[in-house]
Amino acid sequence: MHKMTRGWYSMSCFFNRDSRELLVLAVVLASALAQDQGQDEIGRMAAFFTVVGDTLALFALQPGLAQTCCELAFPECGPSAPPEDKAQES
Repeated sequence: MHKMTRGWYSMSCFFNRDSRELLVLAVVLASALAQDQGQDEIGRMAAFFTVVGDTLALFALQPGLAQTCCELAFPECGPSAPPEDKAQES
Protein backbone atom coordinates (compact mmCIF):
# COMPACT_ATOMS: atom_id res chain seq x y z
CA MET A 1 0.00 0.00 0.00
CA HIS A 2 1.33 3.43 -0.95
CA LYS A 3 1.63 6.17 1.61
CA MET A 4 0.74 9.73 0.67
CA THR A 5 3.11 11.59 2.93
CA ARG A 6 4.36 14.38 0.61
CA GLY A 7 6.16 15.92 3.55
CA TRP A 8 3.10 15.96 5.79
CA TYR A 9 3.13 14.35 9.19
CA SER A 10 1.99 10.76 8.91
CA MET A 11 -0.96 10.32 11.23
CA SER A 12 -1.12 6.52 11.07
CA CYS A 13 0.62 6.10 14.45
CA PHE A 14 -1.83 8.61 15.92
CA PHE A 15 -4.77 6.26 15.27
CA ASN A 16 -3.19 3.16 16.85
CA ARG A 17 -4.91 3.96 20.12
CA ASP A 18 -7.73 2.59 22.22
CA SER A 19 -11.09 3.43 20.62
CA ARG A 20 -12.21 5.21 23.81
CA GLU A 21 -9.22 7.55 23.57
CA LEU A 22 -10.11 8.33 19.97
CA LEU A 23 -13.73 8.98 20.92
CA VAL A 24 -12.67 11.42 23.65
CA LEU A 25 -10.27 13.10 21.22
CA ALA A 26 -13.02 13.44 18.61
CA VAL A 27 -15.41 15.02 21.14
CA VAL A 28 -12.74 17.43 22.38
CA LEU A 29 -11.81 18.39 18.82
CA ALA A 30 -15.45 18.91 17.84
CA SER A 31 -16.02 21.04 20.93
CA ALA A 32 -12.97 23.16 20.14
CA LEU A 33 -14.03 23.61 16.50
CA ALA A 34 -17.59 24.55 17.50
CA GLN A 35 -16.44 27.13 20.03
CA ASP A 36 -17.85 30.57 19.14
CA GLN A 37 -19.31 29.31 15.83
CA GLY A 38 -22.87 29.75 14.62
CA GLN A 39 -25.19 26.97 13.49
CA ASP A 40 -24.34 27.52 9.82
CA GLU A 41 -20.59 27.27 10.39
CA ILE A 42 -20.98 24.17 12.53
CA GLY A 43 -23.18 22.62 9.85
CA ARG A 44 -20.59 23.33 7.14
CA MET A 45 -17.82 21.83 9.27
CA ALA A 46 -19.98 18.76 9.93
CA ALA A 47 -20.62 18.33 6.20
CA PHE A 48 -16.91 18.75 5.42
CA PHE A 49 -15.82 16.13 7.95
CA THR A 50 -18.56 13.78 6.73
CA VAL A 51 -17.09 14.00 3.23
CA VAL A 52 -13.59 13.40 4.63
CA GLY A 53 -14.81 10.34 6.57
CA ASP A 54 -16.73 8.94 3.60
CA THR A 55 -13.70 9.39 1.36
CA LEU A 56 -11.45 7.61 3.85
CA ALA A 57 -13.97 4.75 4.01
CA LEU A 58 -13.92 4.54 0.21
CA PHE A 59 -10.11 4.46 0.21
CA ALA A 60 -10.26 1.59 2.72
CA LEU A 61 -12.56 -0.37 0.39
CA GLN A 62 -10.62 0.36 -2.81
CA PRO A 63 -6.91 -0.32 -2.32
CA GLY A 64 -4.83 1.92 -4.54
CA LEU A 65 -7.54 4.55 -4.97
CA ALA A 66 -5.89 6.92 -2.48
CA GLN A 67 -2.62 6.82 -4.44
CA THR A 68 -4.47 7.34 -7.73
CA CYS A 69 -6.27 10.38 -6.31
CA CYS A 70 -2.98 11.73 -4.96
CA GLU A 71 -1.36 11.34 -8.38
CA LEU A 72 -4.27 13.16 -10.04
CA ALA A 73 -4.28 16.00 -7.52
CA PHE A 74 -0.48 16.23 -7.18
CA PRO A 75 1.17 14.86 -10.32
CA GLU A 76 4.61 15.15 -8.71
CA CYS A 77 3.70 12.61 -6.01
CA GLY A 78 3.36 9.57 -8.25
CA PRO A 79 5.53 7.33 -10.37
CA SER A 80 3.65 8.43 -13.47
CA ALA A 81 4.91 12.00 -13.11
CA PRO A 82 7.25 13.11 -15.89
CA PRO A 83 10.85 13.87 -14.92
CA GLU A 84 11.28 17.54 -14.10
CA ASP A 85 13.75 18.16 -16.96
CA LYS A 86 11.33 16.82 -19.56
CA ALA A 87 8.35 18.63 -18.04
CA GLN A 88 10.18 21.97 -18.31
CA GLU A 89 11.12 21.35 -21.97
CA SER A 90 7.47 20.99 -23.01
